[in-house]
Amino acid sequence: MISNEEILKVVLPNNHEQEVEELNSDPLPSITHSEVIEHYDKVILYLEQQEDKFDMKKEEIRCIKKLRKEALKQRFISARQTNLNDFINIS
Repeated sequence: MISNEEILKVVLPNNHEQEVEELNSDPLPSITHSEVIEHYDKVILYLEQQEDKFDMKKEEIRCIKKLRKEALKQRFISARQTNLNDFINIS
């Protein structure tokens, strides 16, 4: 005897697999460190200007500044000059 679940699997379309395929088919766009830093600067400025309209705490703005600092750090790391030994294959 076939169970109800097995019948439903055969009869109903498997939307879950299609959703997963759709999510994997559209890769996220590449964003540079400089773009992110520029946007963080704008968000920080906006929040500081709107402090009285938003119930923002200084800690929350500090958190955004911390994220900006991390993006600055990542930009610096990615811009470091590569070592000549990285190009030479020594066996």
